[in-house]
Amino acid sequence: MKVLVIDPLPSLSGDMFLSAGYGLGFDILKLEKVIHKLGFADFKVKVVNKKAGHITANSLKISPQHSSYVDLKQVIKKITNLKLDKKAIGIAVNVIKNLIAVERELHKGKRGHRGEIFSLDTVIDALGTGMIITELGVEKCFYTQIYIPQGFNPDCEYPLLAPATLELLKGYQLNYTEIDQELITPTGASIINTLCTPEDRITSFHAVKISYSTGNRIFSKGANLLRLILGEGEFQENIISEEIYQLITSLDDITSEDLAYAQEKLFSSGALDVQISTYYGKKNRIGFTIVVLCRYEKIKSLLSILFKHTSTSGVRCQKLQRFVLPRGIKKLSSSLGKVGVKKFIIPGSEKYKFEYQDIKEIAEINNIPLFEVKNHFKNKLNT
Repeated sequence: MKVLVIDPLPSLSGDMFLSAGYGLGFDILKLEKVIHKLGFADFKVKVVNKKAGHITANSLKISPQHSSYVDLKQVIKKITNLKLDKKAIGIAVNVIKNLIAVERELHKGKRGHRGEIFSLDTVIDALGTGMIITELGVEKCFYTQIYIPQGFNPDCEYPLLAPATLELLKGYQLNYTEIDQELITPTGASIINTLCTPEDRITSFHAVKISYSTGNRIFSKGANLLRLILGEGEFQENIISEEIYQLITSLDDITSEDLAYAQEKLFSSGALDVQISTYYGKKNRIGFTIVVLCRYEKIKSLLSILFKHTSTSGVRCQKLQRFVLPRGIKKLSSSLGKVGVKKFIIPGSEKYKFEYQDIKEIAEINNIPLFEVKNHFKNKLNT
């Protein structure tokens, strides 16, 4: 599978994405011709070499510099009528729609705000992004780290991390840096949002081609760079990769009752799983190891429960990658009642798992064994 890895070092903007794509083999003149078809006949684009730190990188040059603004809703109609690959059009439209939606939300739909009006550069960036993905034959996109600045722009008291950028990056793991410049533009954030889900952090792949691009800003610390990597990876389309966290603590001075209560608290507060095992510790004392699996956003609340409801004074934390099957939940009805059924999609088939609590309730109501209830609903599934 051909993959594209977006690697901000630490920057990402629309023009940087296009010039890095050029370095991977994208024909930038094709983009110029497409923009002409939208009614901008004087549009010219080229990529030049520019020094960024110790690296020579690509930089996008557009002429003339368009200061005019366009109504993106009208532009979307024109884009959908272009004779382009449908996937390229879909990506371009999604990049634009993401920006429209977030700006409209931030400005509460007031006319005249960026919720409807954007510069032509935004259109160029969106179309170029879609064309790069299709022209290079990219099947899947991933990202590495997303860096964000802290504080405000001293000239206008506006956050260095634009509100629109942060909205578009909700759910993604963000890393603060000391660089006091805007690192990711709203368009750059919309590109990430369109091409990658928060779970699409790259783990392993074979790098084939690498390209660097830079923008106009000069950073006081580090270089203003984006790296795009074209590669090959072996990924099963029906298997989802995601990041989870593991909290681990070991105790030898807690009762089984207190342990059971803490486990209930952990589950009710969003733990994905809570596993408890015994071990032999110092002086051959029997102790318990608690392992909690959770999402990043649940770490703080689950740590509070462990410290409050157990005797632990320290918890280890590890980031894990796990692979899961696509799943869904449905209700299955029969003469005995209703049960929840989890459906898991595997290559060439599906498998099911019944909700234990539903099976248990039906067994108790009808005074029959659990296995009879399960067999009853298995037959129901197969008919």
